[in-house]
Amino acid sequence: ILYCNIGNPQSLGQQPITFFRE
Repeated sequence: ILYCNIGNPQSLGQQPITFFRE
């Protein structure tokens, strides 16, 4: 399972785009 987190929630202040590959 590969988990990739796109975006910086700390600087954006919101939920980042997440991708789940199994």
